[in-house]
Amino acid sequence: GEGKDYNFITQSFFLALRAMNLSLFPLTGAFHQLTRQLGHMNYQLRSRGIDAATDPQFNRTLQMHMSLETVSCDPDVLSSCVAMYEALADVLVRMLDRGGPVGAVPEFLVEDCCTLLNFVATERAVPAEVLSQSVTGIFTLVIKLLSPEHSGTVKNYNLRAKLGDILYNVFLPPSEKNDEGPSHSSAALPPFCLGPGGVPLLIGNPDALKTLAPSLLLLYGEVELTGYYERQGYRSRICSLLRYLWFSNACGPAFSAIAEDSTGFVKFANGVLNETNELVGTMMDKLPQIKHIQDEMRSAEWGTLSQARQDEVTQRLSEHEQLVKSAILLCNKTLSMFAFLSTNAAIANLFQGPELCTRLVNVLLYVAQNMLGSKGLELKVDNPEQYYWRPKELLGDLVAILCCYADSSSISSAIAASGYYNDKLLPKLIKTATKLQLPSASTPALERLSSAVASAREGAVDMDSILEDAPDDFLDPLTCEVMRDPVRLPTSDTVVDRSTIAQQLLNDPVDPFNRQPLKIEDVVDDEELKERIDAFIEEKKEEMMALKLSMS
Repeated sequence: GEGKDYNFITQSFFLALRAMNLSLFPLTGAFHQLTRQLGHMNYQLRSRGIDAATDPQFNRTLQMHMSLETVSCDPDVLSSCVAMYEALADVLVRMLDRGGPVGAVPEFLVEDCCTLLNFVATERAVPAEVLSQSVTGIFTLVIKLLSPEHSGTVKNYNLRAKLGDILYNVFLPPSEKNDEGPSHSSAALPPFCLGPGGVPLLIGNPDALKTLAPSLLLLYGEVELTGYYERQGYRSRICSLLRYLWFSNACGPAFSAIAEDSTGFVKFANGVLNETNELVGTMMDKLPQIKHIQDEMRSAEWGTLSQARQDEVTQRLSEHEQLVKSAILLCNKTLSMFAFLSTNAAIANLFQGPELCTRLVNVLLYVAQNMLGSKGLELKVDNPEQYYWRPKELLGDLVAILCCYADSSSISSAIAASGYYNDKLLPKLIKTATKLQLPSASTPALERLSSAVASAREGAVDMDSILEDAPDDFLDPLTCEVMRDPVRLPTSDTVVDRSTIAQQLLNDPVDPFNRQPLKIEDVVDDEELKERIDAFIEEKKEEMMALKLSMS
């Protein structure tokens, strides 16, 4: 507290942490920035056909980089710093367990811990032996700070995202993160990442087994508030962590608990589905542009362009590549995540519920349309692996998801009613999956789904014709479509369809008509209006059937 005298050891401990904050981390930050600058300079020089070793500015920057490396990557200094933050983590864990005032601890201490661990784990110039000591205390602290119980302790979303990065960079086996670039870890996890019996901490620590899976789903939504490129990177790494936990088979109870929190899962899945559409759109827009630029740079006319024009084109290529790399990587991992989550019966039931069914179907059909079109499987770019462009794997995950719902009446009905569907789509998908011999493809399952969709389309009533002259008070004020389940919003006394307001509240928990806080549990059924709408629809159906009979 203010005015309290602390003993010499306590003062020395926190003064040392503050000294590192003012000295080491500006150095590591400058070193990391110069590393990126050198990479960018090398790329620009190579695009002009210049050897970087002959460029004076590049060599000056390289000398600065080597000088900083000597100081910021010294193994003795870094090892001592890691030990210091391990001691800090033990202190903070004890405070959390005892209900101590962790919130009074300066936030920069936790941020410095994240910065150090992520730097040591990802920087190639740092010797591997730096992480040869135990960091179990740091692991435990990260698990607790990310848990729903302590999620309010660290409120800075960028810092919470860095906590998740520690789990990815330090504790996830290298084989699980080969999409994210090189790691100087060996094929096996080092001993400090292992718990009793040699089990990795991610799947052996009791706290991690209980809380990590729901914590990662919570974090996936929280990183929405970070930057655009940062958000996609964070989410890609979260997907890798979730995949590892899922296939370890040790976290089954935690994933079952996720399904029990239906509101939280629906909110998470809705956000992922929204983003997947955006990712696919970026992917299908930028890849053809990349191919066009690659063809232009190979053409005979390229050498006749001015240096300024060449620089402009290569800069545009670099921007497209940055966008498409992050988009495709996250899209790949998102569809893969949907594929393995759909094998859980409880989670699959949530996907088939009214809040998610139509959204899921529309996203899957949108992906299918793009992948089976001329811009999909047949799209060729130079070095596709550089962009993580693996259309066969992407299509395989799509097929795996559809196979999980082959016998779902709600999914087949939603497909039949979707504006993204046409009668050739599923047969073409079956033919393509068979031709490519996709390991995830079950032809009988896909054929059952195709047959169910065809039956649903044959038995479907032309609702557009039925509802075209519906009274105005039957229309949802937000979508201008006839409501099927009208509810009244108590905050504004407005009537909307339940599905409309449920979707709205997933994105923004307020009444859209007056911006007052609102929960889906607060809405009130308008039973009288629903009865009138149902009676109107039944009357129109009978009129339509009578008309068909009279014409036959």
